[in-house]
Amino acid sequence: MTRFGSCTGLRLGWIVAGKELIHAVSIHRDYNTISVRMLDDHFAVTALENRDKIPQRSQGITRTNLAILSDFVENEPLISRA
Repeated sequence: MTRFGSCTGLRLGWIVAGKELIHAVSIHRDYNTISVRMLDDHFAVTALENRDKIPQRSQGITRTNLAILSDFVENEPLISRA
C-alpha cells in the first residue's frame, strides 16, 4: 500500500483463482499467518474506504513536522544548513 504510508503495519494480500484454490489458500492462510487476520482485514477495509483522506492526513502531519524542524534549525545557532 504505497499510497497509505500510515498503514505500513498491515500485512495483506489478495488472490484471484477458482473456488477450490481460494478455499485451500484460506485454510493455509489462517493456519500459517502470525498476524491477527480479522483486525488486518478490518483496518484494510477502513483504509480503502478512506483512501482519499489518509494520504492527505499523512501529508499534513509530515508538513507540520517539517515546519517545526525547519524553525528549530533556523533558530538553533549550533546548527547550520551548509
